[in-house]
Amino acid sequence: MALKWPNDVLHGGAKLVGILLESTNLPDGHLACVAGFGVNCRLHPGDTPYKATDLTAIAARPVPPEIVFEQLSAAMAHWLDIWAEGAGFEAVRTEWLSLAAGLGTWISVSRPSQTIEGVFRTIDANGRLILEQASGHVAVEAGDVFLVQPGSKAARL
Repeated sequence: MALKWPNDVLHGGAKLVGILLESTNLPDGHLACVAGFGVNCRLHPGDTPYKATDLTAIAARPVPPEIVFEQLSAAMAHWLDIWAEGAGFEAVRTEWLSLAAGLGTWISVSRPSQTIEGVFRTIDANGRLILEQASGHVAVEAGDVFLVQPGSKAARL
């Protein structure tokens, strides 16, 4: 299992889960955030720009959605406790980096205005991906990451 910045869970290099966060400022000044999870339980799309998989294919048997929901709920509660409204972000970041897909390798990040490439070095204290390029480090706040397959492009740095 690996995490692909900013919001995918991979199994064997294939996308298994997508995570979406939406936030808004409330009239009272508080920030509200909603997290959504899409887990490929029984099927997965075949027409994506990257490989995908599902729990049934991984387990070689159907995995009941109720079990997925129970496990996901327990894990979410656990990590929200550790995060502690941001006070525990460093612990979350450390664990996230231990599972990061593509860390230390050449990646491509597609953004609305451009695609950038470089070596994925870390995520910073704000959760931004830090990409190393010949000209220096670039902090990426949003984008679609594509992991470069081994042998398809040599790291240039």
